[in-house]
Amino acid sequence: MQLFKNTLIYLTLILCSGTLFASGNTWLVGMQTDRYCYVSGDVAYVKAICFLSKQLPVVDQTLYIDLLTADSVFIRGYLLQLLGGKAQGYFEIPDTLTTGNYKLRIYTDESKRWKNPVIASQWLYVTNRFGKNQPLYESNLVLPELTDSSPGVPVTQNIRVIVDKEKYRQRSKVNVQVSLPPELNETFWGSLSVKTPSVLESQMENYNLMSKFETGTITTQDLKSDEAVYSGIKIRGQLVYKKSLQGIPNAAVLLTFEDSVIRMQYHLTDSLGNFCFYLSGNYGKASVYFNAFDYHSMKPLSEVSFNVFDGFLKPEPMSSTHKRLLGYKPSTDTLNLQKSTVAKAFQLSNHVLLPPDLPDALPFAQRFLSGKLTDVVFPADFVDLTDFAEIAKEILPYIRYRKVDGDFRFSIIDGPNHLIKHNPLVFVDGVPLVESGKLAQLNTADIKRVDVKSQARFYGDLFFENGLVFIWTHKMNFWKQTQSAYNELVELQLYQHRVSFHFPDYSKGAQPNLPDFRQPLYWNPGVNLTGDNTLQFEFYTSDEKGTFDVVIEGVNSKGEFVLVKKTFNVQ
Repeated sequence: MQLFKNTLIYLTLILCSGTLFASGNTWLVGMQTDRYCYVSGDVAYVKAICFLSKQLPVVDQTLYIDLLTADSVFIRGYLLQLLGGKAQGYFEIPDTLTTGNYKLRIYTDESKRWKNPVIASQWLYVTNRFGKNQPLYESNLVLPELTDSSPGVPVTQNIRVIVDKEKYRQRSKVNVQVSLPPELNETFWGSLSVKTPSVLESQMENYNLMSKFETGTITTQDLKSDEAVYSGIKIRGQLVYKKSLQGIPNAAVLLTFEDSVIRMQYHLTDSLGNFCFYLSGNYGKASVYFNAFDYHSMKPLSEVSFNVFDGFLKPEPMSSTHKRLLGYKPSTDTLNLQKSTVAKAFQLSNHVLLPPDLPDALPFAQRFLSGKLTDVVFPADFVDLTDFAEIAKEILPYIRYRKVDGDFRFSIIDGPNHLIKHNPLVFVDGVPLVESGKLAQLNTADIKRVDVKSQARFYGDLFFENGLVFIWTHKMNFWKQTQSAYNELVELQLYQHRVSFHFPDYSKGAQPNLPDFRQPLYWNPGVNLTGDNTLQFEFYTSDEKGTFDVVIEGVNSKGEFVLVKKTFNVQ
């Protein structure tokens, strides 16, 4: 195995900027949030960067983002899609959090192969809006009172930020121009936020910026695994017998969705019964079904269990240094509390969820599992039949569905030779069905379409000798009403839905009946600059008067942390 001579510089700050020199390429990792201080129940926005400075990664990975308590109790986690080395999204801060400090951290499937997988982290401060100010951890210490605003890490300010005015009225338009000096020959990736400065915000900013670099050398001895990383969400688990909990080797594990098309993946278990899938293009929470078959005979396995492992890292104990610095502090953040209360009362939000992109083509399994179908039948084209036995007998010429030894058995008639094959693999609404008797009560009003593949079919390593049958129902709810001993339903957290950010536009009216105390005033996670482009941003001020900071944060292609601020006033 080739020896890696890498250097990892990992910095804990709001933009955790690090470099990893791998075979001459420099990794850049960074994280920014719209602010440092929140109120319980708020929605926080996050931008993450993780790519090579000269070459974007070939594999689009999953970015894991965790919210932890100060003593490393896991609160919740999200999965963001890392596309082209960049990811953006949001995380919800629970109403139940007590006042205090919390930790945010990010990592990827690539970094999980390392002994130190967390690539960036930062501290947040949360004020409980219901007055629940009892700490969750044993500490009465608070953040140190830092007065020096200059961070103790390399920071460059080579971005030009121009605000068209110094003073504005309430609900008036602000124009911001952002550019890089062309002579620098650099690229910048980051975000733009507009927020109200405060003592608490400055303290958290200073603390994060003054965290020091942690430097080390990454070699093959520092890698926990040399397992390849693929695109998509990694779903890992173990197939075991329910009674003995022993792993089952040489089994084919099928992962399917209840859907109007076949979305199926399979994996052959190793000697310990382990399996692994990568899911791409899936968002939100999803119900997936696992089935297991003997690999050689493709006979279904029963009395088995699918132990799906959580992809999030286990929290590590907080160091004694952080215990001395972080702790409980009674809340005096009255202004943020008022803003959050108004936003909750009027159900105001700065983002909306975007629907997932429609696929350009049918899923791979739908196109290649069945091949050219032998028969396609739409039962609604025929007379009403009250059960599936009648349907098979009257309108499905290639299928037999009869009782044998007290239970129904599926058979398929293969081609002109009329060879009868018993127990083809049957899919109902995209999920394998082993117990044929569960179809008995379906009638023509329930079934939209029946597809039949009467010949044997190869699908990768799998061989379906007895053919395939696909049954599609009108309501797509067969499995919501049916339980089977041969499959297991697992609820998975998939990619967070992509979001679009929307802020008030007062060009057509002031909307006087709707208060505006939004936090942040503006947020744009897509600030990407080269020397030959200038970006224009516009937004409206709110009902709040006072001073606001326009903050540009990110990393450049030299691996430097970039932080630039510009101030304006609202009167």
